[in-house]
Amino acid sequence: MWTHYQLKYLKITGTPIIFPNLYWLTWGLCVFSWALSFAVILSQHYLQEDFELWHSVAYYHIIAMLDGFCSLWYINCNAFGTASKGLATNLHKALESEHPALKLAQYRHLWVDLSHMMQQLGRAYSNMYGIYCMVIFFTTTISLYGALSEILEHGLSYKEMGLFVIVGYCMTLLFIICNEAYHASRKVGLEFQVRLLNVNLGTVDRSAQREVEMFLVAIDKNPPIMNLDGFTNINRELFTANISFMSTYLIVLMQFKLTLLRQSARKAVQAIVNTIFNTSTTLADDEEYYDDDE
Repeated sequence: MWTHYQLKYLKITGTPIIFPNLYWLTWGLCVFSWALSFAVILSQHYLQEDFELWHSVAYYHIIAMLDGFCSLWYINCNAFGTASKGLATNLHKALESEHPALKLAQYRHLWVDLSHMMQQLGRAYSNMYGIYCMVIFFTTTISLYGALSEILEHGLSYKEMGLFVIVGYCMTLLFIICNEAYHASRKVGLEFQVRLLNVNLGTVDRSAQREVEMFLVAIDKNPPIMNLDGFTNINRELFTANISFMSTYLIVLMQFKLTLLRQSARKAVQAIVNTIFNTSTTLADDEEYYDDDE
């Protein structure tokens, strides 16, 4: 996908797409993914008493895999932004060329291909990142419920801090995915559209003006939106929607928990009352027995 687009980009613009520090970025994110994996799992070992050190061996690669998926998404989103920035820079050069209308038509096709690539990326990774978002959602909800339940029953302790670490970790991953998709869509769509709107149409011929108008129509008809195969769009709204759904589920779960606590307290009070009543009855019977003996 990227190879074909880069060749087409080079033929039309005459310049390659340069991704700055891509090699070091990929290796840095790889190392950081494993380092973060060890940090998260070891924090659970020290904060939760029942989490043995040898249990952590089964989790390092899972957390590193989640970090790797997030890094892959980050790199792809930054690549779209870089390609859009390079295309916008060459756009002004095209307007100053001898045949700006022809160049604008070629650039329009390049931009449409870039927009389609963004849409195809979401479709290609829909199953993987769909499950990824679901795992984050349920893990965060269950961890928050467990932490709040423990606080209600036993008060705040290191165990709850460990659960809050998991919540912060999961929500950070979700925020990065949603935020990077939002910025990529904004750079390819809105910012490119603003550049076209700022073009001084009085300095170009009629055919070039028509191509600029067709370019704006193409941007409007092919919005660079990243979605999970049509199920949901990946942007900041997805992050806020997840928080809203989590809050709803937590409220319902905590209502059940508070109901159980009230029932347990009621049973405990009833047991104490019954014990006191039985004790009083026994003492009264003993006093009557002694009175009868006298």
